[in-house]
Amino acid sequence: MSEWIEWSGGECPVPPGTVVEVRFRNGNSDPDSNAEWWTWDWDCDRESTRDIVAYRVVGEPPKPEETPPNAHYRQGEIECIDAIRAALTDEEWRGFCKGNVLKYTWREKHKGGDGSLLKAQDYLRWAVAGKAEGKR
Repeated sequence: MSEWIEWSGGECPVPPGTVVEVRFRNGNSDPDSNAEWWTWDWDCDRESTRDIVAYRVVGEPPKPEETPPNAHYRQGEIECIDAIRAALTDEEWRGFCKGNVLKYTWREKHKGGDGSLLKAQDYLRWAVAGKAEGKR
C-alpha cells in the first residue's frame, strides 16, 4: 500500500480502475473503492466535508490482458450501473440505491459476508452523493 498523498482538488489523479483509500475533510475515510467512483474536484463555492483531502493507492487497475472481475456488467464502454443512473431521476436513483442497501444488508449472513456489507456501503454512499456527483 502506498503512502498518503495530500490532495487539493482537480481531475482524478490515478488511472481508471485503480483502487484507492480516500480521506475526507471531515476526517472520515473509505478503505477501498474504485477511484472513478469519487468526485475529485472540489466545489469552489463552498468547502464540503466530503472533499477528498488525501488518498493512497491500495490496488492497481487490471492489466489489459486480464478480464476484470465484473466484466459481465459492461457492454462496450458502458457499465450497467452508469446506464441505470442515467435512466433514473435523482429521486428514483436514491430509491434504487436504498433498495440495494437493504438487499445486501439482508443477505450478509447467508451470502457474501463482509463483501455484501461493502456493496451496501457503496450503494449508501451513492444514495447520499445523489445529484451532487451526477452519477456514482
